Amino acid sequence: MWPSVLVDLPENWHESDNFLGLAVCYSSEYSIDYITTDLIPLSCDDGMPSMTQEFALSNNSELDDADACNINFLLVPLDGLWDASNANGKTPNDYGCIEFDFIGEIDDDFGETDDDFGEKTKFGVRLLYKDESEPCIGIRKSRDEEEATCSSSKKQRQI
Repeated sequence: MWPSVLVDLPENWHESDNFLGLAVCYSSEYSIDYITTDLIPLSCDDGMPSMTQEFALSNNSELDDADACNINFLLVPLDGLWDASNANGKTPNDYGCIEFDFIGEIDDDFGETDDDFGEKTKFGVRLLYKDESEPCIGIRKSRDEEEATCSSSKKQRQI
């Protein structure tokens, strides 16, 4: 089983004309071929479906060093995530979670178990906003904090 991560989105995470997308960072000892994202609605009671998108990844094996830790970045723009044609009058803020599934080809020659993949893959997700274009010099100290100190004194939104 390939690893996945479920991220709770903050209330009103989508700000029109300000939200750029999500930055995804991952490091794995295995080749990840694509990532699927599922935007999950706040309320499942109204029958609103999740929005699923798939992002194919380019893995340039010529640049990989088997002895080095490879860190990969993916920008998921709102346009790539949000399918307005299937929105049925809903807005992005009607969705409260996003799930990322990291999927690749399994090479049975290594004798790895399904559980090994999740333990050898690390990832992080960050919401990106236009008003955060200046570099941040602060460090987030707590998972519950809503903002960090930055040179621009503008709020940082991290998840």
